[in-house]
Amino acid sequence: MENLERHEWYREMILDCRAIITEKVFISRMELIQGYHMLGKRILEENENFEREKIYGNKIVQRVANSMGKSQRTIAYSLQFVKQFPDITLLPGGKNISWHKICSKVLQGKSLDEQCIHKEFKMMKVCKECNCRIRE
Repeated sequence: MENLERHEWYREMILDCRAIITEKVFISRMELIQGYHMLGKRILEENENFEREKIYGNKIVQRVANSMGKSQRTIAYSLQFVKQFPDITLLPGGKNISWHKICSKVLQGKSLDEQCIHKEFKMMKVCKECNCRIRE
């Protein structure tokens, strides 16, 4: 079988294909991130109505999460996200950002470059110290 990698047209096609995937993965991640930002913003828009109903803080998160069938953590992170980044264009991370990185690093005040020291373990769990996925 011929070695296709030696042909310029093939190498260019591979570069183009990688660029396509990179761009589409970024777009899908940004859509999800924008959705969580919109979710948090929409809930905060009703803050006055919640206060009239005497529902504050965690009770808002709990009530909305139950009504939506979502986790309280998802709702809480969405609210924290929109409060910390009212302008989503100021979000760090470039094309390597994801909702997971926002929740586990950005909202926790950690650098996106920080790596968990627990990567050497074998089975995946969640680290209680830094919330990263670890292996045991």
